[in-house]
Amino acid sequence: MDQNRDADTRQLEKSCATAQEIRCATALQLIAQLYHVQFIELTDRKVIDEVCEKYRLHPIQSYFNENVLDLTRQSIDEDTAYHIVGAFLVHFILFSVSGVPYLFGPFCTDVLSKTDANSILRQCSVQDLDPKHFLTYHGSLPLIKEIDAYKIVSTFIHTVNPEEVDKDIRKISSENNPLYDDASDKSHRANHSALLEQRYAHEKKFMEDIISGNTRSAISNLKMLERDVSYLIRIDNTALEYEKIGAAITRTTVRLAAIQAGLPAYIIDKFSTENTLEIIRVKTSEEVHAAKETLVRNICKAIREIKENKFSARVQSTMYCLNHSYQNPISMSELSEDLNVSENRLVASFKKEVGITPNAYLTKIRMQHAAHLLISGNMSVNDVSIAVGISDANYFVKLFKKIYGETPTVYRNRHTT
Repeated sequence: MDQNRDADTRQLEKSCATAQEIRCATALQLIAQLYHVQFIELTDRKVIDEVCEKYRLHPIQSYFNENVLDLTRQSIDEDTAYHIVGAFLVHFILFSVSGVPYLFGPFCTDVLSKTDANSILRQCSVQDLDPKHFLTYHGSLPLIKEIDAYKIVSTFIHTVNPEEVDKDIRKISSENNPLYDDASDKSHRANHSALLEQRYAHEKKFMEDIISGNTRSAISNLKMLERDVSYLIRIDNTALEYEKIGAAITRTTVRLAAIQAGLPAYIIDKFSTENTLEIIRVKTSEEVHAAKETLVRNICKAIREIKENKFSARVQSTMYCLNHSYQNPISMSELSEDLNVSENRLVASFKKEVGITPNAYLTKIRMQHAAHLLISGNMSVNDVSIAVGISDANYFVKLFKKIYGETPTVYRNRHTT
């Protein structure tokens, strides 16, 4: 009986270990795909040597000294995750799960300019390292915010071992005084060929998502591209200027995809111009990212609409202009000139495909927006009229009554009381 019980116990332990290994492998694969960052099992000295060989750019990076990393690994407290920030602002997190030590990273939290690189090297008293080499190295690492890094580590820990308690985060910053001297000045770069292939793969998927009008997947791949792009351009710019350069690259990629999707050039140009002007005005990197996402959402929506409605490029362009410029005076002659078609032909093709004339469609759009303004705020009827592009309030009331069967005032009272 005791022998059977021991055998059952061993089998149960083996099954639990296998399940944990499967969960671990699954989590590692998913995180690598989503964030391009890895969890490294620091199981033996060979692994530690490989990590240091790959990620140490300069001897001043003491935590990438084989002896220091080995000693640190052996000193890990089970209840603590150690967030280490090196002299070159390279981050990684050390922790253990079920007694197995892991290194998450390395990663960076900021995009650096040439000015930043010179400042960091000067603060670290490093004179034997080319700033361009430093930026290439720094830019090859994944770009992840600290709070996101903590969430990823926590998720990984609980996926591998659901019974693990949350760990305390201990941040250890600056290693300007290395504990060990490394006589060999080794400079290592990431495999840029592989990084470029990775970048192109994400760009291809991003364009495929745009072409299909898949907003959710396109935004997801846009974030991947934002992580990848940091190593492609290194010039003397501030972080914001660098982000704006990235926005121009994204805009070009989106335009090419939209052309392949069959979106009319007129609409593409309108969205592109709007994005360009918005990028010029923004003041923060977050606003740049938001502007890029807005461009992607607008383009994907327009592509879905043109595929669903099956309108011609000319009619789709006309509808876009009317939908987005209804609050301004719109001249059919000027619009037809922009679209390089006669006014009569524009009106005829629009009525044939949509069922009403462009002016009737414009009135419908204006009245829909007017109805929304009337019941969602305290604007006067005159102000609502002006807001939807009609300067004559009496004419506005006449048009509104024709569409909704009652005056704007009656409509508002009926829907707000």
